[in-house]
Amino acid sequence: MGGEGDPAVYTGEQVRLRSAGIDIGSSTSHLVFSDLVLARQGRYLSSRYQVVQRDVRFRSRVILTPYASRSQIDTAGVARFIEDAYREAAIDRSEIDTGAVITTGEAAMKENAGPLIQLFAADAGKFVCAMESLLAAHGSGATALSREPDNQTVLNVDIGGGTTKFAVCRKGTVQETAAIHVGARLLAWDGSGALSRVEERGRALAREAGVAAVQGGVLPAAALDAVAGHLANLIVRVIDGQPLPQSTGGLWITEPLRAPGPFSHIVFSGGVAEYIYRCETAEFGDLGPRLAAAVLARGGDRVILNPRERIRATCIGASQYTVQVS
Repeated sequence: MGGEGDPAVYTGEQVRLRSAGIDIGSSTSHLVFSDLVLARQGRYLSSRYQVVQRDVRFRSRVILTPYASRSQIDTAGVARFIEDAYREAAIDRSEIDTGAVITTGEAAMKENAGPLIQLFAADAGKFVCAMESLLAAHGSGATALSREPDNQTVLNVDIGGGTTKFAVCRKGTVQETAAIHVGARLLAWDGSGALSRVEERGRALAREAGVAAVQGGVLPAAALDAVAGHLANLIVRVIDGQPLPQSTGGLWITEPLRAPGPFSHIVFSGGVAEYIYRCETAEFGDLGPRLAAAVLARGGDRVILNPRERIRATCIGASQYTVQVS
């Protein structure tokens, strides 16, 4: 794919594109290059195209998002990572036809998140910014699973470092999305166990669990379990269609979900999903493993469906869903 002039390749009623999805999260960052085939929709070949084939050409390693300070993402560090990914994939920037740069969770609220996106968007010239809840639902396969008669409605639950995103999927489409300030890396600690990162939201949620989280302090395992359990309770309340307690005011980043719960068919994505589906066992100094265990312990009678992607769901969804040719 690619070439001089217009790098996109048009063949009859199909368009072939090379796409990049760059996900800069509050906990981790990664990149995916995909080759896409788009075809005209419908019997009468309307002017709209849809993705009919996607081949992932390259998946970068997943890195911990670098920070220059508590409130600033290390833009230069992320830029170096992106450059390394292009080099490792043996792909030139001129070969990229479309894609998305996404900041998710707490990273999207850091003071330089906007300039960070603009840095890559201006460089590529073809990227768009997108809503990660919707992208994760497409990337995880929740939308595709909702087409199956036995599933009816599928709720994609994307648990990241700073936020948890929800997407209600029916008949192959995302009906609505929402997000709350609950994530596995609102508290993080170094190799000695001392808290190295205490987000204000993390401090408040820990306090609600009866735990005092102080920068530099060390929390015993029981305290960490208590915080993880409290976070899991909040996530499960949304899944069950129950209102969040008033004591946790301001947790909703968006309007609450309108669709009535409980939701019986769930797909998990995001970094915590790696632990939920037992694809990861290593710990990275945050609540990820404990939060996954706490969510599973509160599973009830829900059907947990297997995702197509977990931590990379938003990135995969970005590389595919944001493409529209007319």
